[in-house]
Amino acid sequence: MKGKLEFINRPFSPDFDVVRYMDLPEFLQLLTQKSLCFQNNRNLRKGDRLEGHFSKEKLFDTTFREFVAFRKAFPGLSEREYLVAWEKVGPNIINAFYFICLTMGLKESMAMWKIYGNNGKGISVRMNLQKLLNTSEVDKVYLGKIVYADLKTLRPVSPALKACFYKFKSYSYEKEIRIGILDRDTYFDTGNDVRIVKVESLEAIEEVKVGPGFEWLKPIVDEVLRKFGISLNVVLSEYNI
Repeated sequence: MKGKLEFINRPFSPDFDVVRYMDLPEFLQLLTQKSLCFQNNRNLRKGDRLEGHFSKEKLFDTTFREFVAFRKAFPGLSEREYLVAWEKVGPNIINAFYFICLTMGLKESMAMWKIYGNNGKGISVRMNLQKLLNTSEVDKVYLGKIVYADLKTLRPVSPALKACFYKFKSYSYEKEIRIGILDRDTYFDTGNDVRIVKVESLEAIEEVKVGPGFEWLKPIVDEVLRKFGISLNVVLSEYNI
């Protein structure tokens, strides 16, 4: 890939397919602007209030690693300015990370359609993860498979970023994998929920699937692809009867 890749938890080969369930506007954004929308951890919590932290313990253990990264991001600060800034930013440093959530489950899931595919009125896009990473225009990405655990008893993990790669066991059917980026410009910004990440090409896309009960959309998607000169395999959901 163009930038540096850092694995969260255990490293693995990313040369396999993943699926992104999305609504129609996100799909059109991918086609027309060659870009993907990364969600802030704070934004992910709107759907799951336990995203990125543990219920019985504090959000994360601040480590020397975070201090060093923050210090390097603002080399012009005096010692006092640095300490004052860190006091404000430290507890919210997790919000400087943005993620896109994908599933390793290639078998179509009605649950995933309902939760992430606009209640079945959306699109699922199967992509090769390695190719997606290769075409992403970022300097560094964090990649990890979600660990499903009992968060009520699990102790806080370090560094802070790891907290965003744990979810309750009840979500295990999602088979989720996440790509994360760090935007240090948002250390002091508490309002931005998304970051748009450009991709050089759409070659990572292997298949486009139209949601169940939404089969009338297929010829429209085919026409949009033709107008943009994009050759993709568009199929109907297996739940269409």
